[in-house]
Amino acid sequence: MKNIVFNKAITLLIIASIPTLGIAASKSHAHPAWTWILNNFFFVIAATVAVAVLLSLWNLMNAMLSSHYRELGIEGYQSIDTEQVESPFSKLYDKLSGLVPIEKENDIMLDHDYDGIKELDNSLPPWWLYGFYISIVVSLGYLYVYEFSDIGLSQQEEYVIEIEKGEEARDAFAAKQANNIDEKNLIALVDAQSISVGMRAFKANCAACHGQEGQGGVGPNLTDPYWIHGGSTASIYKTIKYGVPEKGMIAWKTQMQPIMIHKISSYIKTIQGTNPPNPKKKQGVLYEEISTTN
Repeated sequence: MKNIVFNKAITLLIIASIPTLGIAASKSHAHPAWTWILNNFFFVIAATVAVAVLLSLWNLMNAMLSSHYRELGIEGYQSIDTEQVESPFSKLYDKLSGLVPIEKENDIMLDHDYDGIKELDNSLPPWWLYGFYISIVVSLGYLYVYEFSDIGLSQQEEYVIEIEKGEEARDAFAAKQANNIDEKNLIALVDAQSISVGMRAFKANCAACHGQEGQGGVGPNLTDPYWIHGGSTASIYKTIKYGVPEKGMIAWKTQMQPIMIHKISSYIKTIQGTNPPNPKKKQGVLYEEISTTN
């Protein structure tokens, strides 16, 4: 019994898509659609089998209804597509599905009889067998590409690549977060690495005006408790970032990342009270750190 044309088209489309799963030894030049299919190989196979099973059940229901109506002798009943004209498409469908016409079922009827229920000796559908054979060929190609050649990446190599990508994404996120600094409630960094980086940046960029030890020069002394623009970490950060143009101090925000300014500010807090030689006289007002502990 032939199925309706729509079901035939779906089945043939699924059958035709199975061999394409073996294409693409190289993923780098593959079309995105093929890449998706290859990355979801087992999902595609499962979906194909599920649709094929549903179509088979539909065919079985159609055949049972047709047989039942014939047994009842209902006149004028016609199977859904018994009047369809034989076409190359129909012949190809019949060949791939391996369907046996109802009028020839007696040729494959077995002797088993269970309360009037008989058994047919149907062969596996050719499309299923072809798909099975193709999966064997694909598996051999897969073993060669990913296990015995340098074409594909091993699981270990893919794992390492994914770890590296994850680390790059983590570092990019951390850098983004580090540069997203809230100037209003900034607190000093205390880890040795940040202080060391801040010290080197200070001596490279700030020592010309403030001295190598922060004792002052053209600029004010940064080691005493007197400050012109505030002595909190946030105030020091703002002074460095926006500068003091009227006093000749440039705005470093155009030359330094926020995290670097934060590290310099944190380093300056560590040289408070160090009393270096030849300090510049005090300028500004006394700044007293407000304790946050009880």
